[in-house]
Amino acid sequence: MKHIGDSGSANLGASISMLILSTVAVGLRLLFRLQAKQRPILSDVFVMFSLVFAFVWYGFNINYITQGPGPGTYDLTEIMASLQIGGLTWGNALMKMSYFGEIFFTAAISSAKLSILSLYQRIFGISVPFRRFNYFMDGVVVVLWIIFTFLFIFPCHPVSRYWNLAEQELSPGSCVEEAHLVFAFEFTNLIVDVVMLGMPPFMISQLNLPRDKKWSTCGILLLGGMVCIVSIVRLSYIWNPSSAENLKDLSATMITSDIQLGIALLCACLPTYTPLLRLFNRTLTSLKQSSARKTYEYPLKPSKQSTEGKYSNDHSSTGSNTICASGHSSVDYTTNADTREESRGMNSMSSYTAANDPSERV
Repeated sequence: MKHIGDSGSANLGASISMLILSTVAVGLRLLFRLQAKQRPILSDVFVMFSLVFAFVWYGFNINYITQGPGPGTYDLTEIMASLQIGGLTWGNALMKMSYFGEIFFTAAISSAKLSILSLYQRIFGISVPFRRFNYFMDGVVVVLWIIFTFLFIFPCHPVSRYWNLAEQELSPGSCVEEAHLVFAFEFTNLIVDVVMLGMPPFMISQLNLPRDKKWSTCGILLLGGMVCIVSIVRLSYIWNPSSAENLKDLSATMITSDIQLGIALLCACLPTYTPLLRLFNRTLTSLKQSSARKTYEYPLKPSKQSTEGKYSNDHSSTGSNTICASGHSSVDYTTNADTREESRGMNSMSSYTAANDPSERV
């Protein structure tokens, strides 16, 4: 098995974990749809396309790390320092993976956005102004998708110059500064996410729902803010004031890309997890009721002192197994090994007196 460097190991872990998260998120969504015997809607179609593109993106990363030349490193400094032992081949493989990966990453993240907007349309489309603005956001996402896909396909002239490091040094040609291009994509991506995040709260406030329902619904939809946080972190790793050609930290940029795409797919599916939320609420309610019932019906076990005192006197005076209600405050309910036999005889009476009205107790 090949040796994998530190940056390669970190990216491999991020790719595999986010691939599993994305698959489970979309799988649960489709499972709940089938259980409800509902036909797939447009939002489901977009999220499935997003998952397919995500599979390709993660697949490129995993293949480069495990099957590519060298230690699967994302550290450009390490690559340049290893030119004598094959670093040039490592760099070519890394840049080729990055070239194709960016195209599919753009497709995956854009499809996830269209899935969310399609779901918004289905939920809040009754409002004409909202529906029109939602269509506008659909257009913005599609236009940005087309523009950046074109820029990622043709970043250099000739195109092979992008991943052929030797050609960059020896042959004439030109390339768009990679740091500027990726930063522009991520910045516009963040702006669209923030606008989409602000769309549901206003409509939810107009719904005829109890306040707690409004807060819970709004909270589920606002979990998309996690994507915005990851996007801001990714921007900090992209921007490199000292060089427009290279990213500030390529390894960290790729890791945050993996996380961003996985969380985007999860957030696109969260609003469809209503059956899971209902099951959770029922389970929580059942546990609370069970706990309250056990506390209420717990058998009372009197101590030796109380048995020889109040209870014994009352038992001899009345000739029956009853507990004097007026003596409850003076009885010390503890567990005593000497009174097990008497406690057994009281278990049924304890439950009886606890379940009946105080006026009926003797």
